[in-house]
Amino acid sequence: MDNTDKWLKVIYDNSSAEAKQKILSSIDINPQSAVKSIQIARDEGVPIAFAPSEPDPQAELKLKLRRQADALDRSPTFAKWIAKQPPIVVGAVNDDIENLSNLDAVAQEFKNIAGAVASSAPAFNAGAWAWSGPPAKRCLTYLASQ
Repeated sequence: MDNTDKWLKVIYDNSSAEAKQKILSSIDINPQSAVKSIQIARDEGVPIAFAPSEPDPQAELKLKLRRQADALDRSPTFAKWIAKQPPIVVGAVNDDIENLSNLDAVAQEFKNIAGAVASSAPAFNAGAWAWSGPPAKRCLTYLASQ
């Protein structure tokens, strides 16, 4: 008995009839293709139960183009960079456009943090230096006299 038969026996012996039927009926489905079909179905508003086991190439391309367009809309700096690149470079980063478009958000966060730190510096300085003025001196003089 080879490994496949052993696994089928384990599944058959330890599963409900419904689970056995579903596993046996879906054993030939390519998991990567199934995931793509599910993503396309969700994007198109189709119930997952009606998604084909192999994705429609046109629907897959449409989903990819929509996601990339959304990514470029969220990242104007990255969109400008892409526009200046030759087609071969754009082809090289084609699968990473969604991830690379997040760089604008990261850069904006750094700007926000730097701005917050810079705007808080005067208030911090005023508070820190206030302790060296007359009220602090009076407090220290009082404490020293006790």
